[in-house]
Amino acid sequence: MNFCKLLLYNYSSVFGGQERYAEQLIENLPKKGFAVSFVGSPSILGEKTQPIADQSNKNRVELLNGNRALYKKALRFPKAAFWVYVQHSSVNDGQGSSWKRIVRKCLLWLLLNRVDLVVRVCDNALPEYYASGKVKTIYNGVKLPEFTPFVPPQKNIKLLMVGGINSNKNQRLAIETLVHYKHATLTIVGSGEQQEYLEQLAAYLGVAERVKWVGFVNNPELYYKDADLLLLLSKFEAFPYVVLEAMSYSTPVIASPVGGVPEIIQHNKNGWLFNSNSSVVLATMINDIHRDNEHLELVGKEARETIEAKFTVDNMVSNLVDEINNRMELSG
Repeated sequence: MNFCKLLLYNYSSVFGGQERYAEQLIENLPKKGFAVSFVGSPSILGEKTQPIADQSNKNRVELLNGNRALYKKALRFPKAAFWVYVQHSSVNDGQGSSWKRIVRKCLLWLLLNRVDLVVRVCDNALPEYYASGKVKTIYNGVKLPEFTPFVPPQKNIKLLMVGGINSNKNQRLAIETLVHYKHATLTIVGSGEQQEYLEQLAAYLGVAERVKWVGFVNNPELYYKDADLLLLLSKFEAFPYVVLEAMSYSTPVIASPVGGVPEIIQHNKNGWLFNSNSSVVLATMINDIHRDNEHLELVGKEARETIEAKFTVDNMVSNLVDEINNRMELSG
């Protein structure tokens, strides 16, 4: 029994990686002949879908995208269709108080008993024992852009950070690194509560003229193309889209080895893993990279080939469809 209708639930006030995932399903599943409808927020996702004409439960899948969708659906409503839950964050994310993290883990374990298939976006996101026999890793994927030829860095290497401006994303470390490496500029794409503080810090440190604040943009394509290196210095992540997107443009990444990042980046081959919180150590790494254009080009090429081989949106959607159909057949 193959499914042909998917009702996607998502509840969020922001547009991040989880919403990018929902958007990709909404855009790509109809190309494969599936009807897709949306419930929740942000409203921009609902504007991309139409109500499903056939409201029967036959061959219908309800996809609970993220924790809030799981809580709202599994706590309040009887199960009338095949349920798929997608775990986007790491269950061991250290953000929030310890008691909240404990409650969240217990609630997650209980509610996953009601779900037919649990999709984790990387191995690190969720241990198998939370839903034994139901867990499947299906990596996030991105659309492959046209190939971007390598352009060697000029006197100043161009660094890029993309994401919310907050303590977890750790833009502060990148700004402090500019003090120790004079031949670098930093572009920050995103918005958040720490921007004013970080602008003041950059001015205090004397590097404000080398930091560009872009704000939130729907499509950071131009910034990936222009950058020499993407920095991901987060304290907590699961499988961030920004890493995949940068690599798809042959833009190498320096990333903290958090969440599922080591599942895609092989140090010094298709990117670099940075396991420190020292601006001096990061400055030294950037300096070494800046001095070897030949290796930088090779790493960018390997990054692009990594995405082509395993992390395209077509792979992601096809693997999801196949897994749902297989599980539905087994469940009868």
